[in-house]
Amino acid sequence: MDINEFYRELPALRTPRLLLRKVRMEDAENYFAFASDLRVTRYLRWRSHHSINDTRAYMTGILDGYQRGADGPWGIELEQEHKL
Repeated sequence: MDINEFYRELPALRTPRLLLRKVRMEDAENYFAFASDLRVTRYLRWRSHHSINDTRAYMTGILDGYQRGADGPWGIELEQEHKL
């Protein structure tokens, strides 16, 4: 498997508490909850999101990257809550 195929087919990884998986557009509200928090985004490469539309646009880039086989982030889901 080459690296582009790996990112296109990003595998899910499971622990007893967490599921690492591809980000999905359905995650937008949960993603916005932390992406809009200045305490969380202060040291990240991207700016804090000011609206849910900022988050959806950012996530569209992530999803496009998965399709192209570009490197992209895993979503970290809490197993008990089923949300990022």
